[in-house]
Amino acid sequence: MRRTRTLLLFSLVFSTELTADTVSVDGERFSDVYVAETSGYYNVLFPDTGEVRSFSSKRRDIKVEISTDHTLRAALKAEWESKRDSLQNGADAIGDQERPPKVATIAAEYFHHEYLRDLAEFESALRLWKLATPKQRASIMSRESRVGSARVAEKVEQAGQLAESREMLGEEIGEWEELLHDSKRSEEKGIQRAYSDFSLVLRKNMLEDSQQRRILEASKGRDVTHLDQEVEHNQNEYEVRRRRAEGRAKEVSAMERARQRALNSEIKKLDSVDKRLQSDLTVAQLTAEDRAYRAFSKVDLLQRMESAIQNGYNYQIPYLELAGITSERAAKELKVSVDQPFWRVCWSVDPTIAGTRQFRIAIHDIDSGRLVTGATDSVPFYKRYLVLKGPGEFRVSVTNVLEGASYRVWVETPDLALDTEN
Repeated sequence: MRRTRTLLLFSLVFSTELTADTVSVDGERFSDVYVAETSGYYNVLFPDTGEVRSFSSKRRDIKVEISTDHTLRAALKAEWESKRDSLQNGADAIGDQERPPKVATIAAEYFHHEYLRDLAEFESALRLWKLATPKQRASIMSRESRVGSARVAEKVEQAGQLAESREMLGEEIGEWEELLHDSKRSEEKGIQRAYSDFSLVLRKNMLEDSQQRRILEASKGRDVTHLDQEVEHNQNEYEVRRRRAEGRAKEVSAMERARQRALNSEIKKLDSVDKRLQSDLTVAQLTAEDRAYRAFSKVDLLQRMESAIQNGYNYQIPYLELAGITSERAAKELKVSVDQPFWRVCWSVDPTIAGTRQFRIAIHDIDSGRLVTGATDSVPFYKRYLVLKGPGEFRVSVTNVLEGASYRVWVETPDLALDTEN
């Protein structure tokens, strides 16, 4: 094992033919790096500094060459991890009163943890929420609480009514099923009565008696001619009565079967109604749960923002503005290239069009043309932002604008530049 490690180190140090990963972008060339390709972007690890940077794989000016030497790449990644860990240990040793430097570990978390996007959502809402007065915020919180409770109560009431309708329908179905059960019992009893007719039973007993006497007389060697005639007569009389009983049994069965088909048809219709009610009930219950969750989430967000304001919250994610659109310009769209795993679009609109759906933002992925998301002016003022996943190239456009209305739309990207020298 020791010999293997020695040979590996020897080959890494002295081989002149091995080439690590290289990245060329924006006129710069990075060599002796480790490139991890993920969906939509390249993560570039710098073993010398422990830094990691991300570039969109959709950029036209990027060129990536990944080494085919897996041993060399594994060694470079291990070196990067060692450097990152040493930087992290140094950051952990700093006291709580000092702000830790923006080292590679922060960048690694930034690229790999969803909580930063959640933080961006919260801070974006908080930035707008702080623009309202305390009185306005209190009014909104009270209204949202009432509206949320009312919307939940509406669906809960609807679910209760549907459940009650199902219960009543279940009782009705039960009554029809009891009638069906009665019909089947009537059919059984009718058939039983038909075959229990006194004359049929009597003839059957007489037939069996004459047959037994004939067997007995024949066993004694006596003449049984007269008994043969008696047996034949009783057999004929029995068959007449049996066919008559069979006819009555068929009549009873046919009548009750017709009744059962009618009952089954009615039960089937009621079952169909019950299934529809069950589906409606399930939707109402799920909608009530969803509304309850949304109402809780909205009120919880407002309460968290109020608490943040009262406690003097300091924003943790700084932003740089990339580009913008205003109503004073002719252009109503812009293209942005994002290297970060998330970015945001913010907007402000003329209060006269707020809530009139006369303003719409649409974000498209340029490469695929797919609509990523959109928003209108009908959202609450503290929701006039969109935090989107990146990286990539996107088109932000404004449509359905009311004539003469003023607005401003701007695109921002997080500014978490690494500074490993501090």
